[in-house]
Amino acid sequence: MKHHHFLFGDIALSAQHRKINLRQQNNLIIIFIINKLGCFYQHCKKAKVILGMAIAKCLGSSSNFSITNKHRMMGEHSR
Repeated sequence: MKHHHFLFGDIALSAQHRKINLRQQNNLIIIFIINKLGCFYQHCKKAKVILGMAIAKCLGSSSNFSITNKHRMMGEHSR
């Protein structure tokens, strides 16, 4: 009878360890997902900056046109 008691105790103990390991594994998975989302957010921010700089560069090449339009608009308002 004692042998069965130890056997069931070992089974219960190993089941408890599995639960703890499963919780730890789930916590690690959640931390990993949060970390990946943070990295994704950082990459999105970098992409926005790069895209904004590219657009500014494109608009900068036509800056003479935009300055001319600004002077025309200012001239129309002063009339």
